[in-house]
Amino acid sequence: MKKKIAVAACLVCAIVCGVIVSGMTSKASSANISIGVDNSTVKKEQEFTVKVNVSSDAAMQNIDTMLSYDPEVLEFVSSDSSAVAGASGMIHIMEEFLDPVGDITYNLTFKALEVGNSSLQVSETFISEAETFNVVPVSSDAVSMEVITNRQESTETRLGELLVAPGTMNETFDPDVYEYTVDVAYEDEAVAVSAIPMDENAVVTMEKADTLSFGANTIVITVTAPSGNVGTYTITVNRSDVPESQSETEESQSEPEESQSMSETVPPSDVPETQETSPESVDAGESTSQSTESVDNTADSTDGGAAMEDIPQTVSGNVQ
Repeated sequence: MKKKIAVAACLVCAIVCGVIVSGMTSKASSANISIGVDNSTVKKEQEFTVKVNVSSDAAMQNIDTMLSYDPEVLEFVSSDSSAVAGASGMIHIMEEFLDPVGDITYNLTFKALEVGNSSLQVSETFISEAETFNVVPVSSDAVSMEVITNRQESTETRLGELLVAPGTMNETFDPDVYEYTVDVAYEDEAVAVSAIPMDENAVVTMEKADTLSFGANTIVITVTAPSGNVGTYTITVNRSDVPESQSETEESQSEPEESQSMSETVPPSDVPETQETSPESVDAGESTSQSTESVDNTADSTDGGAAMEDIPQTVSGNVQ
């Protein structure tokens, strides 16, 4: 009887120990990912550190987790661990431990790009326990970052120099004038634009087609100051749709037409007038001719003295 009681007691003890061990194993099969920052508000262009802590009640064999953020607001710069890689809004932490660990922290450096808000949170995760290789459930938190304007940064959004080639702008560049026009020839398929900001830390972006279309083409130049302020310049490039050789031919052909038109429109005062001969003057001319013949005949028939006396009288009569 005593022997039966002893066996029963051993069984009860084994069951109790099993329950305790089972409870301890169940409790150890969990992990947590905590994300923390020193200050949730940062200034534009400022760099800051995000601490990602992974912990487990049991030693971890490996970690494979993904964190997300807004790439328009924040930019991943670097990490103190080669197990971390990131770009375009995602951070990947993947590490396998030769010596299992129960707690590890990764330091991530970010840069505030634009004014706005962005949360950093765990999107996917996979953590296995070293002893059993079982995947353990993971809890996690998130942090929200606010990026504000840096009042100490420059707000200068103007260009210090603007050049376009080929072609010439319709007016001399003025940093305070934001619209320009450029005329280029038919043969010019593209233009080169040089835009230098007044503030060397400002960012200049340009929107333009690689090839010019005939007619009007628009080029937009955006200047973003370190403070986040934005200035915009617009250039309209007008490309001729007539080849230069054809244009010169048309001009040369039009020159004779213009000359002919000018000759046709010369005022009458510039053309010498032909004097009309009156009947009376015609008669006088005929009389003069006849008188000359008479003088010649007289000279032949008489001596020189008689001829000299007759000539003045004849001439005087003819003149009247």
